[in-house]
Amino acid sequence: MTIHRILFTSIVLACATPAQAQDTRNPVPSAEAQQKALALVRDVYKDEYDKAKTSAEKEELAGELLESAAATKKPADRYALLRVARDLSVEAVGPTAFEAVDEMGKTFRIDALEMKAKVLAHCARLAKTPAQNKLVAETAIALIKEAVGRSEFAMATHLGKLGLAAARKARDTSLPKQIASLIKEVQETAEAHAEMTAAMKILDANPTDPDANLAVGKYRCFTQGNWDKGVPMLALGSDAALKETAVKELRGETAPKDQAALGDAWWALGEKQKGETTRERLLGRAEYWYKKAAPGLSGFSKVKVAKRLERRQASAKKEVKGHEPRKPRQDVVRSLVVEVLIDGDSEFIVTPQGICWRSKGVAKPGRHGGKNLPTLINGKPWMPVWGKPAEERGRDMTQVLPLKIDTAKLQLQLLAIGPKPGGNTMEKRDPVTLQRVGKNLIVTIPDHQGGSRWYRFALREP
Repeated sequence: MTIHRILFTSIVLACATPAQAQDTRNPVPSAEAQQKALALVRDVYKDEYDKAKTSAEKEELAGELLESAAATKKPADRYALLRVARDLSVEAVGPTAFEAVDEMGKTFRIDALEMKAKVLAHCARLAKTPAQNKLVAETAIALIKEAVGRSEFAMATHLGKLGLAAARKARDTSLPKQIASLIKEVQETAEAHAEMTAAMKILDANPTDPDANLAVGKYRCFTQGNWDKGVPMLALGSDAALKETAVKELRGETAPKDQAALGDAWWALGEKQKGETTRERLLGRAEYWYKKAAPGLSGFSKVKVAKRLERRQASAKKEVKGHEPRKPRQDVVRSLVVEVLIDGDSEFIVTPQGICWRSKGVAKPGRHGGKNLPTLINGKPWMPVWGKPAEERGRDMTQVLPLKIDTAKLQLQLLAIGPKPGGNTMEKRDPVTLQRVGKNLIVTIPDHQGGSRWYRFALREP
């Protein structure tokens, strides 16, 4: 098969409309289901919510809700936790708001980009400090790039205006220049998209038209980063330098020296570009081929490729990619105070990596008479996720709540047993015992007497 035949086949495939993947995410819970779940979240976290007055306190609580959502399987509850986390973080002009939307987008049928754009607009109105405005500006940069990748140019332009206004208040001289440059690129990309759309109509009638192939190929490669579809079109295009390099790539270079030479060709094309996006795409393609070639190179070629890869790595570190994700706390826990409703034989299991419940066949901890109540851990609610959540009774085990726990010296202290939480009474029930298995601890609560009771116990160092 000739190279022209290969190119023609490739361009037909590149222009084909891909099949739409089925959306396997959950539908957004109904308004009624959301209201019920929101009421439960607000009831469970009422004390914490009331205490969260400052931006830092609201952002911290939003992070806790985000972590709780990750351990919650029931869709309505998960959505409610993420929604409250988002809204709290917006009030704080914090990064957790955007993380919450990202988590929503993974599980539920929402347009995460559209929601993040609305969240950013709210944050922009509320931002007062330079740090808050810097967060808005940096997040705008990430969202602009995402919007351009979806050809949402009107949204990208609006985000650019928000980001530029925030950047000017951020006391960071580089941000306004960066966003202004990005806004210019959005305008140029919008024009390229219009040119690409017109070119696609020409290709419908003449799939080998050189100028049309160049327009579409450049858009595929340099704007969308879709090299598999773009390279065949560049190979049929009217730009001689791009055409020559694309044809070499389509031949499928396998020898390290040829792969490095292909990397050199893309690198040389990238160095000539003034537009930042196009330049980065071309240098990124060179990096792709350099990484393939590197293990088989030697001598000067190996040194040159290594130096260019180092430059790419250094450049990637400098690039602003939006807010830094909130890092989960990894403080070592050296004491636990646990309060829970018990109605039957149960075990509380503590490992160096976290905690979980095991039900021995009667009512599960926190489950009694249709109730589904959280376990309080050091005063904060934890809603256990059971393996069989629909069943109130029976043998079952929860997912582990991740905690970093020093179990070495922990000892059991029973604090209260009574009909209500927060009490100080000590009713006579079956003995609560502690068993040590290696580094793991098992607190056994037999509770063979009738009726449910609230147990409060501590695991502390002496």
